[in-house]
Amino acid sequence: MRGANFFNLVNEGRGWKIMNILWDNERNGVTLVEAGKLDPEE
Repeated sequence: MRGANFFNLVNEGRGWKIMNILWDNERNGVTLVEAGKLDPEE
């Protein structure tokens, strides 16, 4: 199964903290190739 993961981090001076996390899996009608995020030859 392929998909996309996004992590936003913030450094508050005393270390890194997770600001937000987003993930989504490929499925019919929603693919990385159609979104232009992946070369169709890969």
